[in-house]
Amino acid sequence: MHIEVYKRLAAIIRAGGPSGLFSSLGCGRKSFQLDARLGELLVAVRSLGLEGHHQYSRPAQDVQVPVVNDKEELVPYRKLDPTRLKLTGTGEWDCRPYLSDLLYLPFVEPKINEYDIVPPSKVIPDFSSVSVDDAIGLCKVWDAKSLLKIFPWELGPMSMVGCTKVFNNYKSPTTDRQIGDRRAQNFKEGKIQGPSKHLPTGASLLQLAPLRFKEKLVGCVADRRDFYHQFWVTEERAMKNCIYPFLRAEQLQGTKAYDEMIEKFQKKRVQNRETFGDFLGGRPTPLLVNESSTVMACFSALFQGDHLGVEFATDSHSRLLQDHGLLRHESRLQSGSAISCDAVVSGLCIDDFFCISKEPLVQDDGAAARSVEAFRTAKGAYASEGLLGSDDKDVVGSDSFKVIGAEVISHPSAVKRGTVTVAAPFEKRLGLGFVSAIVASLPVTSDALHATLVGSWVSVLTFRRPAMSLINELFKIISPAELDTEAPRLRNLHRKAAEELQVLAALAPVLASNVAVPFLDEVFATDASLTHGGIAKAFVGEEIAKTFWRTADKKGANFPLLSKAAALLYTHDPEFEQHDFEEFGRSTNVGSDGDDITDVQRPLGLRFQFLELCGGAGKVTTRLSELGIVCGPIFDLSNSRQFDLADCRVVQWVIFMLEEDRLDSFLIAPPCTTFSPAAHPCKRSYKVPRGFNQQDPAVWIGNRLAFVGMAVACGIEVEKVWAWRNAAP
Repeated sequence: MHIEVYKRLAAIIRAGGPSGLFSSLGCGRKSFQLDARLGELLVAVRSLGLEGHHQYSRPAQDVQVPVVNDKEELVPYRKLDPTRLKLTGTGEWDCRPYLSDLLYLPFVEPKINEYDIVPPSKVIPDFSSVSVDDAIGLCKVWDAKSLLKIFPWELGPMSMVGCTKVFNNYKSPTTDRQIGDRRAQNFKEGKIQGPSKHLPTGASLLQLAPLRFKEKLVGCVADRRDFYHQFWVTEERAMKNCIYPFLRAEQLQGTKAYDEMIEKFQKKRVQNRETFGDFLGGRPTPLLVNESSTVMACFSALFQGDHLGVEFATDSHSRLLQDHGLLRHESRLQSGSAISCDAVVSGLCIDDFFCISKEPLVQDDGAAARSVEAFRTAKGAYASEGLLGSDDKDVVGSDSFKVIGAEVISHPSAVKRGTVTVAAPFEKRLGLGFVSAIVASLPVTSDALHATLVGSWVSVLTFRRPAMSLINELFKIISPAELDTEAPRLRNLHRKAAEELQVLAALAPVLASNVAVPFLDEVFATDASLTHGGIAKAFVGEEIAKTFWRTADKKGANFPLLSKAAALLYTHDPEFEQHDFEEFGRSTNVGSDGDDITDVQRPLGLRFQFLELCGGAGKVTTRLSELGIVCGPIFDLSNSRQFDLADCRVVQWVIFMLEEDRLDSFLIAPPCTTFSPAAHPCKRSYKVPRGFNQQDPAVWIGNRLAFVGMAVACGIEVEKVWAWRNAAP
């Protein structure tokens, strides 16, 4: 028996082991952090003379550990330096045809999801380090990629609270990425639960089940380059990406965006009511600009830092691929759901598309794999949309590859030994083991090192869930309330926790799952009380057992065990609720003036009790808001050109809101211009209600809005309150 166990362990190690030399500190993206934090700890230990400790020594605690970030990689975020920014996207991809009804309107008009709340000071960026010269340099970088839009200052947030602070994120010795600090704007926008909650993780690949000794896994991975910056956005969304400080128009002369602004705002234009509305709430002052005008510079794409950016990117990307027959529901790898077919599976992680197929071991030509066919279909879809990719990073028809944090080893020699492994990369596991063995030999650890080390091990153990039982004491070294990674201190590393690190280091090479192992044809259920425990099992067959296994952790959520005090109360009161007990014991946050302090929470997005369609002056909305009714913005062209009920996508959004119970009631008041008896010249009559000339633009738009109103009010089978405005007799 033990010989068979050794053979299985050897097969897993050989499958994942590198073919040549590799760095023992290759701990993934955190390798520089682990190396630096370990070095700091060792220096502190030597300076205190703790390296030769014994079991009777009392190690020093609460001693400050100086942080030494002497490598570029250790300071990933730094102040704005436009000369180092590398942008590839040019903001040309129009994702609107692929956005779902939920996200369409928030994308084209952020105002629909914006609430009148004041962000707390902790989320408002500090703009003191941003100079005018840096802002101008940033604008020129944007303009070179047609990503700059300039608008009169009066159209913007009027203060720095609604502005974005741009900073650099280290990428390479010569270039940086661009990040936009939009925390204040994000706070004012409602929370929308979009498709990002289903993004797959490396552990999602554990659902694959190739036939042992007979099948291998062939994978393909395609990456979109600078994906967020390839998105075209509306002017309304671009205005929410304005930067601070505001500039004078003359400072941006010579840019393409400056010429576009002058063309648009230098002359007064006639605003017809069909396009701009009636302005019943008051007509705005015409905006005219010249060289001395104050303007705001805006980024005309999606910022990395926009809380809805990941939703827009994931939603539109997935629906684009679905239109080409990819990402089928039954074989799409996602968090929180199980696949029912694993012959060819696929997944999407924001900008990365991947597909994996089970292929016969005897098939030597990777290009003939079914996953390669799906990969080529995806590349064709990208080409048709003009979406740029990183072809040099593509993985095509490989039997050993890395994707979404997982390393899949399925080469012929491994398959012949009955092994197809899915795990964290082998170099990462060995690197973590090397560092852990060193730390385990010390009497102390530090906040920064411990947090990074434990977090890395947890990600590794997700690929071998039973191994989670190896760690317990490590979580007790530093309480979350005391953890401070920016000002780390020495912490006592007691021997039980050190032993856990040693065990992890020893098992690092085998912390992988062999997905080629067949499923047991039995299922088990366990339960326990304070006095008894039980295990039940049943024979269900391999296919059903496979389904049970794939869905075992996909339903429900983790439920913590009762505390000792709560368990005692429960034995005497079966109706006792843990939540009530916790609320009773929770302390109240009281300010210096004695008032209760409660942090303002971001509201749920796109959930309204009332919406005024074609609202005009919005008097009903104003009155209902005073009564505490949650109202959406006044849905009228005067408020935004995107609030156009003549647009079918906007009508779809309204109907979606009603069907999904996100909108309780509404008032619709389409313009009665050509329907009014006072209209001159008369364009319709009671006998000819559709108009004497339906090609007349005024009659056409009147008919369209009237039909939309009737469709929304009467054409859907939902129980909602609605009202129709009557025209004056």
